[in-house]
Amino acid sequence: MFSDTELRLVEGAAAEVHLAPGTRVDDDLWTCLVTTVVDFQMHATAVKRALDHFQANRAHRASTLDDFEGLFAGYPDTHHGNEELAEDLLGYRIGPGSDCYATSSGSYATKG
Repeated sequence: MFSDTELRLVEGAAAEVHLAPGTRVDDDLWTCLVTTVVDFQMHATAVKRALDHFQANRAHRASTLDDFEGLFAGYPDTHHGNEELAEDLLGYRIGPGSDCYATSSGSYATKG
């Protein structure tokens, strides 16, 4: 656990780090979540395609926790259901790691 002083030091140091030109910045919670879950399992090209699919097909309809919980509720909480959900969100059946979506959503809900 960081003390408040240590946290301020880390925040100050991070503020000095500049992104390389052309670096994509995801500034919303759900794009970051999708990136995290997909990036664990796929190569960069597939990650880009999955994010593009999400942005084109889902981001405008699923942007809040309630939206995602409603989306998740439409799929059974099984391995197969999670594969179907992953295909809907990302255009890929990404397999076992797709089980992370419901878990991640629940974590965000409990943490506020």
